[in-house]
Amino acid sequence: MISHALWTLLLLICTRDSIASTEKIAHTGNTLEDVQRELKYDGIESIALFPRELTLLQQAIDTIDDDTCRDQCQSVLNGVRNLTGWAIKFYDASGKFPSLLVGSVYQLSNFDECIDLDDETPAGSHGQYCLGEADVEVPEIYLCKNGSVWQAFRNVKERYREPTRKLYWGVCVPAGCTVENIQDVIR
Repeated sequence: MISHALWTLLLLICTRDSIASTEKIAHTGNTLEDVQRELKYDGIESIALFPRELTLLQQAIDTIDDDTCRDQCQSVLNGVRNLTGWAIKFYDASGKFPSLLVGSVYQLSNFDECIDLDDETPAGSHGQYCLGEADVEVPEIYLCKNGSVWQAFRNVKERYREPTRKLYWGVCVPAGCTVENIQDVIR
């Protein structure tokens, strides 16, 4: 059975894979709410960083036991909430899965963008690139429902000679986080 943290991460990777352009963000207010309000006013109904995703990120951060990793992740999340440039780049450098059901199970993210954060981040919280592999096990209760989106995982064992029950996901995390910290969140 998939743990709560993995479901949280799956929800995060299923979110849209782009954010508003930097030019658009530059001339708006200082908060995410200001940007969302202006984008809606301009007729643009979407931005990838909705409050739901921020809440899920906060829940994932709250599960981190290591103080250094948790504090640095919280700093990034606070920066994202305030649309701070280096924090948005942390988020942007991480992989987001488009077309998860019929697309690629590989989302390598942007290694260079993650590593290049060093010059812009607060002292001690530069970017660290991690590439992980997650097994997708869908509980039988979801597979039994007629018309469930999870039926796609039941019927397709591989696509393009690649297993569909594994996801490969690149993320940009603060350097204060260890491999064990990241694995604990995923478990």
